[in-house]
Amino acid sequence: MKIVVSIFTLTLFALLSVFAIDSATGQTKASTSAYRKPAANANQAPATQTAASTRIVGYRATDWKSVHSHSAADAEQMLATFKKIGCEVDTENHGDHVDVKFRCPEWRSMKLTSVALQAQWSTWCENQGMETVVVNPPANTQRPTVKFRMPAAKTVHMHDAEKAKQILNTLSLVGCKVDTRDHDGHIDATFDCPEWKTIELVSEDSAHAWEKWLKESGFETKNTQVQTPAK
Repeated sequence: MKIVVSIFTLTLFALLSVFAIDSATGQTKASTSAYRKPAANANQAPATQTAASTRIVGYRATDWKSVHSHSAADAEQMLATFKKIGCEVDTENHGDHVDVKFRCPEWRSMKLTSVALQAQWSTWCENQGMETVVVNPPANTQRPTVKFRMPAAKTVHMHDAEKAKQILNTLSLVGCKVDTRDHDGHIDATFDCPEWKTIELVSEDSAHAWEKWLKESGFETKNTQVQTPAK
């Protein structure tokens, strides 16, 4: 799958200076420095910082994807971007251009401090073909959301270490408290989420899939569907 690089990609390089990767948690944290949001014109307004509210963008690309660049500078910029947010990268030189390849098999996340940042990065990740989930979205979002909670802690026994890693990574992504313990050849994982949390998805299908998974995992859920205006 090839994706043509957009204006947003070309202006993204300036945003990278406000992030630092926490490699232990797979989380990218925004600094409190003010910066100007990407735009196609010179009249860029500073994004509003909301220090009291932490907003998360989760993203992954389980399969390799390819982004077409038009110059060596573009390719270098895109490689820096994907590396900065924790993706595996590669390149294919086609003589007159370079295709930048990337993937991110496991969920990673960006920890942001404003609604504007959250919207910009989630849109950019989607435009690159990544699967995304927005944690703690703005209340007025027009996309489908799923609310969930688990008041009482639940312990599950997992024998497949790789599958356990994926599940626990997903639970941590959406804000659950997770504790693990190796026990007699398997993993005991205890998790809970006493307060209601909200995630925003790109489509109704994605929202239903997340709600189904959360329910099967023992969570109480509420699915808020988008109301399409009557014609």
